[in-house]
Amino acid sequence: MASPLFILLMLQAFLVSTSVSSTVSFSLNQTETLLKWKTSLDNQSQSFLSSWVGDRPCRWVGIACNKAKRIISISIHDYGLRGTIHGLNFFAFPDLMQLNLSNNSLHGTIPSHIVKLSKLTYLVLSYNNFSGNIPFEGT
Repeated sequence: MASPLFILLMLQAFLVSTSVSSTVSFSLNQTETLLKWKTSLDNQSQSFLSSWVGDRPCRWVGIACNKAKRIISISIHDYGLRGTIHGLNFFAFPDLMQLNLSNNSLHGTIPSHIVKLSKLTYLVLSYNNFSGNIPFEGT
């Protein structure tokens, strides 16, 4: 029969590996989401985001992460990016606190699901070419 210490160590190892696996999976989803959005932008815009390669978005230009390596800020303003933000799945960023896409050439409508970002406290989309209504979630 296994000793209580052995069982405790095995349980701790399992919990750590589960936590790491969850963080890696979550991080990959965020990475894939950003890379997919990048490819939806025009070619010149993609070149402005040349650091957006690989699987470590916390090291990319304009991206900031928390200690758990989850994206909390996307700040890519003044790049002259051209395209829409419809290819950017905001559901992949539940910890997002800041989004600054100002002074680009983004167009189209602002996706309504942007209001579902419950931790978002700073949103700047000015100086773009958005059309339509600003999404609103009534209380």
